[in-house]
This record gives sequence, C-alpha cells and structure tokens, in this order.
Amino acid sequence: LVVSWTESSSTMTSRVLHPIREVDKHNANDKDDIVALYCGREEEFNPHQFREAASLSQIRATSKRALHDLQYHAQNNVELQSFEKKLGTLLSKNNTSNVWYIESFPIVREETCQFRLWKRLPQMNTYPRKPRFILESVSPVLRLKNSMQIPTAIHLALTGNASEISISFNTGEEGTPVVMYGKASENNKPTVLKHKVEGGVTNTYQATDMCQEPATSTDPGSFIPPGYLHTITLRGLDLDTNHDYKVGLAGGQGITWSNIHRFRTTLPIGSTQPLSLLVYADQGCPEFGWAMGA
Repeated sequence: LVVSWTESSSTMTSRVLHPIREVDKHNANDKDDIVALYCGREEEFNPHQFREAASLSQIRATSKRALHDLQYHAQNNVELQSFEKKLGTLLSKNNTSNVWYIESFPIVREETCQFRLWKRLPQMNTYPRKPRFILESVSPVLRLKNSMQIPTAIHLALTGNASEISISFNTGEEGTPVVMYGKASENNKPTVLKHKVEGGVTNTYQATDMCQEPATSTDPGSFIPPGYLHTITLRGLDLDTNHDYKVGLAGGQGITWSNIHRFRTTLPIGSTQPLSLLVYADQGCPEFGWAMGA
C-alpha cells in the first residue's frame, strides 16, 4: 500500500487524504508530525484508538529503505521495475518525501480503516508537558474485503503425539474452523487436499480477562481485541513426511480459505537422523524505519 500527500491541498491517499484545512508549507520541523491508522466501524473511529502510528521521519526512512530494496530486487523483475519507477517518482516529486510505502499492511480484523495526518503543535509552558496535535487531513475510508473472515496468524505446534500437528489461526468473526490437508505431491505437482477436519476449539478474550496493567488498559497502543482464536488438531499423520494444508472459516457465505502452506512431521521417536532447529527471539521492530528513522 502506498500512502501519499501533498503540501498545499493535502491529498493524502491510499491513494489520497481529503483536505481538512490547508497543510502548512513543508518545513524541517514536520518530522514529528504523525500518520495514524484507525480501524473499526466507520462511525466509531476514536482519535485515541489508533491501530498503528509513525512519525514522518520514521515514514520517510522506511520508504527510502523500501526504494533501495526494490531497486536491488527489481534488476531481473520487469513488474518490480515498473513499481520501483512509480515509487521513485513519488518519493522525489517536488523534492519532498511525503510517501509512506507499506510493504505489508498490518493484520486487521476490521471491515474499514482510515489514515489520519496529525500535526504536532509547539509545547505549552505547562507541567506535565504532553504532546499536542491538530488534525491536518484524513484519507478516504478503506473497505477491506473479507477482512473479518480471512484466516491470519497461522501457527503450528507439536502435541504429545509424534503423529499429530496442532494448527491455530485467528479470524475477526466467529464461525466453524476447517482444515483441508494431504500428503505433499512429488515433482512439484499440485497436492490433492483430500482430508478435511472441521470443528476444533474457538476462544477469545478481552482486556478485562488480563491480569493487570498495562495488559488490562484500553488506552492507545495497549490492548487490541484479538478476534477469535481457532485450534484444530490433525491426527494419524505419517512421520517425517511433508503435508500441504489450508485453513478456513465456515459461515453463512461458505468457507473463506487461507493460502496453501506446508509442514513436515517430526522424526520417529528413537531416530538417529540429525535434526536442526532454528530458535530466535522477539524481533520487536518490524520495519527498518521504525528503528532507524526516529
């Protein structure tokens, strides 16, 4: 997704932000202005309940790094070359960089979203000092197709049985979780997902279910409703074997499926075959600009 805005009539878009008032001419002090993403019911957007937010300095650093990466990867890819050229034009237009290139749109389990540009005001000589912002511009409302039904956050886990795999995923609305799976075909042929498991366990939780602050807080940047968490266990799988699968949510409009993914079952107990594991910590910062652009 590319979000851009201009200096005079403020046309911030995902393609463009509608003007609320004329944006001040570009100046060196706008690096602390903020673009925030709001999601939920259109009539319930709360200025204090944003999903994601970034300062203009973070946004510019992220976009410039994205352009650098695109230039590298586009060398042998015609489609990427075309997109890289368009993004480069946006970033260099009028010698400004009022463009936010979002390579991977955040997981949203809401039907609508909107971007808002907030201008930071000078600090008042009062205590305690808190940042003050005025709303500059808003984007058109983005309507996210099937966002409530599309499976996200798909995870695999071992159980106490080597022939089992537990599959978990999230959706924005309630329904019946379903998994289709089959042994992966050889020679790159399409896998026939001939096995179907329906049901499993579905749960959710609220801020009031958490233990203590800050987990119980509903302030900006704190608790975000997780939607519905589904878990299905596949049983009787062949060991040390690749399996392809997809997960879905069954409801009144049929089944909304994920893409097809693959896992490999564990080795038999007592096997002497070498086994490699990859262990890593929480990355913390998903985008270059969030760490380096501040």
